Amino acid sequence: MIKYYCIGLLLLLTGCKSHIGFPIKLSDFDSKKESIRIQGFMSIEVSSCIDSKTKIPSDDVFKLQNKIPYIFKESVYSHCEDEGMRSFAWFSIPANIDNLRNSKPVDDQIINLSFFPRKANPENRNLVILLAPKLKESISNLIESSDFASLDDISMTFEINTGGKKLEFRVIGAYLEDTPVQYNTFSNKADTFNITIPPYGIKQMVTSLGKFSIISRVRVKKP
Repeated sequence: MIKYYCIGLLLLLTGCKSHIGFPIKLSDFDSKKESIRIQGFMSIEVSSCIDSKTKIPSDDVFKLQNKIPYIFKESVYSHCEDEGMRSFAWFSIPANIDNLRNSKPVDDQIINLSFFPRKANPENRNLVILLAPKLKESISNLIESSDFASLDDISMTFEINTGGKKLEFRVIGAYLEDTPVQYNTFSNKADTFNITIPPYGIKQMVTSLGKFSIISRVRVKKP
């Protein structure tokens, strides 16, 4: 489901050449397991899927098949497909749900997600992305050494499954479904909703120190 939402979003965010998407179940963050591995998708625009002369995968696809697993540990090439006048190579990439509060990523080559209660107010929780320095460096190296990606045209979507809970949450500088939000508080109308970090948020995530909040001050609404 999230894959097809990402395709539509790529057309909405017209400058984007790369997109990452993950489905998240909030119940995973309350698991007794210290870490849970989830799978998402990464799509990257290529000049074509197939070489017109040889009818085999294009040079762009071959190059990305080597580069992406080097950057995102355990990522796997899926397929390449045409969307209108554009072509995209698709990869399966993992993320770690981190339930161990120790300020360290589960793996320094995999996107790390956490959802810890705030110490000052346990009712509030921030859904946070952590990219370890090694992963940030690998992403930066890809951007500097290729024509496939730029920090100005990468976006990231999270399809959040609340498990039937009604939440009150704050969105800052992101897209809620297809609508850009600068700063506002919302309640979910369905059991799932999508939050998308646009390119300027990805740029901040990769180039700055520390963590990045997807949504903040999440609390369960009382009946």
